[in-house]
Amino acid sequence: MTAYDRAAEGLRARFRREEAALHAEGYLTIADAVELLDVHRDTVIRMIGDSRLQAVHYEHRWVTRREWIDAVPRSRKAAAEWRREHGYLSVAEAAAELG
Repeated sequence: MTAYDRAAEGLRARFRREEAALHAEGYLTIADAVELLDVHRDTVIRMIGDSRLQAVHYEHRWVTRREWIDAVPRSRKAAAEWRREHGYLSVAEAAAELG
């Protein structure tokens, strides 16, 4: 085992410990959210950015909670209703409104 391998394994072990501590406090990582929502990582990040998925910055990473994930609209119809409720428009809706 090279020095590089030992360092990489040490870093992986640190990340596993940090993730276990997050889970113990009730937080889920972005990777957990990706798995639960069954969407791409970029989609989860976009959901956080447009406030569809609540997340907080905890120590050095973004985390969410199970109840916040459960509140995310799952279908396209539910997502469209959520956007309208919160003042977001699709491109087609904005174009129609602007004429």
